[in-house]
Order: sequence, then C-alpha cells, then structure tokens
Amino acid sequence: MASLSEIWSFPVKSLPGIELTASRLVAGEGLPNDRRFAFTKTGANSLDGKWLTSRSFFINAVDDGLQRFSLALDGQTLRLTSPENQEIVVTLGDEESLQAANDQLATFMFSLDQHPAMPEPKLVERKQTLGEMFGYWDFSDSAVSIINAASVRELGKTIKTDLDIRRFRGNLIVDDMPPWEELGWPGHRLRVGEVEFEVLRPAMRCPATSVNPQTGYRDLTVPDDMQEALGHLACGIYARAVKSGTIEKGDPVKTIGEGEFPLDEALRGGGPDYRLWPKPATIESAEGTAEKRNLSIVTNGRWGIPEAAAGQRWRLHLEGGIWGMGVIENADKMRTNVAIEKSPTDDPATDWLFNEAKPGDPLFFSGPFGKRS
Repeated sequence: MASLSEIWSFPVKSLPGIELTASRLVAGEGLPNDRRFAFTKTGANSLDGKWLTSRSFFINAVDDGLQRFSLALDGQTLRLTSPENQEIVVTLGDEESLQAANDQLATFMFSLDQHPAMPEPKLVERKQTLGEMFGYWDFSDSAVSIINAASVRELGKTIKTDLDIRRFRGNLIVDDMPPWEELGWPGHRLRVGEVEFEVLRPAMRCPATSVNPQTGYRDLTVPDDMQEALGHLACGIYARAVKSGTIEKGDPVKTIGEGEFPLDEALRGGGPDYRLWPKPATIESAEGTAEKRNLSIVTNGRWGIPEAAAGQRWRLHLEGGIWGMGVIENADKMRTNVAIEKSPTDDPATDWLFNEAKPGDPLFFSGPFGKRS
C-alpha cells in the first residue's frame, strides 16, 4: 500500500524546506507556515499580505541562488541566513520585526542578480486566516502538493538522470505505489492518516525543477526533457484538505472514492488547461487492417473527455516513458475512437499501439490537439 514517506513545509517561497515527522492540517488550509513568506519583486503592492502570482516574487524558476540561503523555524521565530552568513530574524505575525528584517534586506540578498530597474525587494508575510488558503503558492488554491517518489524515479530513468526529489518541492512525498498512478487521482478523494483531501489537478513542472537543490543553480532542463520524453509536464498533484487531522510519516495513503468538487472548482485557481492533463484510460477494443488500427479508449477519470472532433489528435502516453499520436475518429464524454496508422519509422510508441495494444491495457491521454477535419 502507498505510504507517506516525507512531509515538507517551505516557510519562505523558493528557499529550502523543513522536513517534518508529523503535522496537523486544518480543512481549507495548507501545511502550517508553508510559503508564509516570500521575497517580492513588486514593491508596495504586495505588502498587504494578499496572494500574488509567482512572478511577483524571487522564484527558482527565474532566479538562481535562492536555495543557497538557509532557514530555521523555532516556534514563532524564523531565522534566515544568506550565503555570506548574514542573518535576519523575524517573529511570525510581528510587523516591527518584519520591518527590521527588510531594513537589512539589500545586503542580505546581495548574492542574487537584481535588475537595476527592479523595485527594492521586500520580505512579505501572507495574511493568516483560520480555515482559508493563505500561502504564497504558485496558484491561489494549490495548498498541498503531493509527489509520487516512484514517478520521480521513473522520470529519472526515462531522461537518464538521477533526480533529487527536492527539485519538485512537494509537501507530501508518497511511495510504495506504481509510477504515475497519482495522475489518475484528480476528481477523487484521498486519505492520508487522519486527513482527507480533494485532489484538484496535476502539477505541471516549470524550470524550478532544473535547479539543483544542493548548489542552488540550474544544471538540467527538466521541463524540456519531460516534454520530449513523456509528451507532458505533469509530475505530482495539487490537493485541498477537506477533513482536518494529523498526518505522520509512514501513514497509509489511499483513494476513498470520487470527490465532490466539480471540474470548474479544480480549474478555478489557475493552472493548465484541462486538455493538457494526462488523463487515465483503458483500451476497450483494438481491431484493424495491415495499414490502420482502430482503438476504442474509455477514460477512467471522473471528469471525462474534453470536447474533441474528428481529425484532431490525442497524445497517448504509455508505460516506459514513450508516447504517440492517435487521430480522433469520434469522441463522447467517456469514450473515444482513434486511428493508429502504421509507422514508417522506428517509433516504439506507434509500434506498440499498432502491434501490441490490446483490450484492458492502461494508458494516459491528453489533448485534443490540431484542427478539426
């Protein structure tokens, strides 16, 4: 059975996290103090503690060196240390100590590249409201991110690189489950220890994953490698706590049926177009001729198949980190028929779809792409 192997909170957006052995979660909130602080690039507009988009801040996707800083959280005291060993101290919820920290910030952040026209950076604190989502997350509703360690290992094999799971900056790391199984969780309810979550959507990976957490500098091109190898950028999922409780390392992780949120709720906070999500499916039938094969594919996802028309194409994501294209012949809410043409080249995904795919085989699909016929 899948289990919770790691718990992480990131008190300051884009800085290293703090590993926990257990945590209390309140319905509607993220992990305590997760992304509570951030270094802003936008000046006074972010000093009111309201949520802003990630590009308003210093972030790993854009700014090298952030993970060279270190932090410690002791009760209500947050200590930040720069690569030059300058320290600033902030008391949580205390405006005077936050202002004192900002008075030192120019020298504290000296090692980061800053554009001359950029407003003076500020350390800002997100407003804390009981029962509400209050972190400076990448999306206003991405309160808890969950990463499947097996998916990261499989991705590393596929792109021939040993990937440190800290590149993905997940709050909850789960293990002892098949790779990519979590991509079938959106639209379902998940139980981890005492806490229950509604799973919203997959997490699409950005250039922050290219930053080495040991050095603070980018040394890979993870999103580009994912797109080429897998045909998608999804690794991990976002979820929202709907039942309060405590989680501990080692807790079992399991889906407990369909969730209650409509698709509109899963899309409300932003994130990728539903068409780009890899959605779970099963091959229902496979038949054809020597030149063309027809597959009937049934989705296992709660929210069904996006609107699609004949002549468009699905991306079909297969085991082993390969993917191919299928021409849509027709599609309804839960089922689609696709044509697979014999490949004139040595394309392993198309060869498998044409020669080996059989009823009952699982896959993921995304799209539609292209023009209608």
